[in-house]
Amino acid sequence: MDIDEANLNNLTGLWKKYGFDVLNDAMGPAMLINPSWPHRCWYESLPSIDDQKDNLLQAINDGALLTGISQSTVIPIWSFVSTRPTNLLPFQAELEFLEKELIAQKWACHFEQTAMYLELPDETTIAPSVNLEFPIRIVTSYEELALWIDVCEDAFDYDIEALVLEPLIGDKDIRIMLGDIDDQAVAAALLYKTDHTIGIHQVGVKKAFQGKGLASRLMHEILGICIQWGGKNAVLQASQAGISLYHRLGFNSQFIIKNYRRRSP
Repeated sequence: MDIDEANLNNLTGLWKKYGFDVLNDAMGPAMLINPSWPHRCWYESLPSIDDQKDNLLQAINDGALLTGISQSTVIPIWSFVSTRPTNLLPFQAELEFLEKELIAQKWACHFEQTAMYLELPDETTIAPSVNLEFPIRIVTSYEELALWIDVCEDAFDYDIEALVLEPLIGDKDIRIMLGDIDDQAVAAALLYKTDHTIGIHQVGVKKAFQGKGLASRLMHEILGICIQWGGKNAVLQASQAGISLYHRLGFNSQFIIKNYRRRSP
């Protein structure tokens, strides 16, 4: 599996961990949707057989895949701009067709992300970037999860449902991380391991503590944890605000993810 596939499989695998329903199992390639947060709707796999492709294109064209999807739902479209060979490139035409239909049916790109990866060394030489007491801990209780949600909601300005995350406490492939200053939870992240790839998700710092170098310090600590956990590659999906930090840490850009939502009436 190449690194583009590893990144995408890690991301969609995490969405499945949050819980999902199947929209169109009888139509060909399955489209999955989160019934609650994080409100994603995506293809489990893209078609490689001609008649499946025909079914997909017809379902998109007549609107069958988009009917009844709520205003809060986000449909990601990944655009592979890398010159590296990848098994995902043959599906680009189908994704471009879906994107055109989303736009035609009054959907708009709500935000963009850049998929990125970093090859991890065998031993960490990463040093903290600021001189603060900043312990990082794994969430192990509902009380700590409530603190983690509070940090993320403050950092990202959206609501997160605890019921989605509670089953993930203690999951052997997931580590929900909290960073503290003076015994106050101020930073958060979520790690998800698939094979030797570790996805770094939900990296956030409370607004009152932003601009102090904590995001950089948090990432240094997280990368050390990824190495100790046996990761060979770290992957993430960067917002525009975070991409410069990840480049400074040595991450390489892979492909663009455009996230579409239905326009308001």
